[in-house]
Amino acid sequence: MPLLRQGHLGVPMFFVLSGYCLMASVRTAVRDGESTASFLGRRFLRIFPPYWFSIAVVASVPFIIEGLSAWKTGHYISPSASGNINLGYLTYTPGAWLRVLTLTQVFASVPGATNLQYKFTTINAVYWTLAIEFQFYLLMAVALALRSRALSFIGGVTLASAGIWLLGIWGVSGVCLPYWPMFAVGILLFLIIERGWTYRRLDVRGRAWLPCQSSLACS
Repeated sequence: MPLLRQGHLGVPMFFVLSGYCLMASVRTAVRDGESTASFLGRRFLRIFPPYWFSIAVVASVPFIIEGLSAWKTGHYISPSASGNINLGYLTYTPGAWLRVLTLTQVFASVPGATNLQYKFTTINAVYWTLAIEFQFYLLMAVALALRSRALSFIGGVTLASAGIWLLGIWGVSGVCLPYWPMFAVGILLFLIIERGWTYRRLDVRGRAWLPCQSSLACS
């Protein structure tokens, strides 16, 4: 099915939705007078505890599978990272675990990495999206701290990220800016809806600027 071949759009959609939801959260925080520290604390709890739990699950699954197999065969074979990059976490050093647990692995220099996904392949490739997401959170926390200048800050970040995206640089640096334009689309959607700029209103306003096509239309 053609729809099933569009899986690569999952990450952009995730970032767009995140932009929309986080802009809504910032608006709520401003309205309620929430501090930046409190806002970041809530963002931290949304990302890290579930993330750490998922790491525990991912790391234990190969052992559980081998245990079930041994229950049938009577012979347990311990999982090994040899020849299987997806089990690379079995050879992690304490420093590597710290980078993964803090999502700073996204900034690590990994030989052969041509994308951010590869940097987390040794445990779970999709974790890179959380690393970028949390950077979005940090930038939105700065916007919250700026209060009345928040939109100016967001606009500045968006302009800078657009240039980086167009130049095709920093793709594997781990910095979120190459992905910010997708996040900014979500922010823009929120602002459009917040201001009541529906399609019909935009269409009417657009027509108002069109040159008169006839005396009847201008009357």
